[in-house]
Amino acid sequence: MKKIILICFCCLLLIPHKSFAGWPIGKYRDLFVPAFNYFKATDSWDANGKKIKGAPGTGFESFALNLFEGYGISRRLDFIASLPIVYQTSKFDGGSTKGYGPTDLTTGLSYTLLNSNYERFLSVQGSLITPLYNKNNPNSAIGFGSFGSELKLSYSGNIPKRILKGCYFNTEVYYRRYFAGDGPNQYGAFVFLGFILSKSNQITIDATAIKSVSTNRAFNNNISSIKDFSLIKPSVNFGHRFTRRFSMFVGGYYTVTGRNTAIGYGTNVSGIFHL
Repeated sequence: MKKIILICFCCLLLIPHKSFAGWPIGKYRDLFVPAFNYFKATDSWDANGKKIKGAPGTGFESFALNLFEGYGISRRLDFIASLPIVYQTSKFDGGSTKGYGPTDLTTGLSYTLLNSNYERFLSVQGSLITPLYNKNNPNSAIGFGSFGSELKLSYSGNIPKRILKGCYFNTEVYYRRYFAGDGPNQYGAFVFLGFILSKSNQITIDATAIKSVSTNRAFNNNISSIKDFSLIKPSVNFGHRFTRRFSMFVGGYYTVTGRNTAIGYGTNVSGIFHL
């Protein structure tokens, strides 16, 4: 059972943009997760959710490397840090822009509130968001450029065998606030299912929903700067465990619906080092 829990935990750490889930890391244990992500969008949804076809030669493209570090302070308390580094381009009628460099450093603590026989866990996480760039620099338009905070509640674990054998789950809800005058305030939900195929292989499916609310409702060709939007993004991933301390995942995702945001697809490759 402990082996299954460990495999599930490793898998959850590799979900794109979800570098930490509800499983406790373990006292004095260390996790390092580098993840590469590619995203491309040529079309978009307007403020009413209507699809807008992009002009030929226009679009948004992003390459990102995310570095995640987690350390178990105690059996219940973990320290986490995550830093994305991006290179992105935006092409539109009349010109183009690019941005590159580190974006928002996220640091925080996760505390396990409850556990059920070490099979299911309820956790709460608080984080501080620190921008590592100057948004007024044309080459650093890679985020909102303001400090923020996040509060997240997670419930994760193995699904009972009598319901679904060889399966595990993670659910999350969060509230994120950026401290600029126009925010935004962001509300998010995440649902995840993992299926163990063999001792070393597994498949995961998940869906992310985000609603970002701001008085600044303008659309921006630079997708990472849009403050008022909503979207739903499902993804599928395949994972393989090479050794007890190293696993890799590869997957893809697509934004199936949204408002005031891009219609895009992407792929990701992640590795986990259990030190």
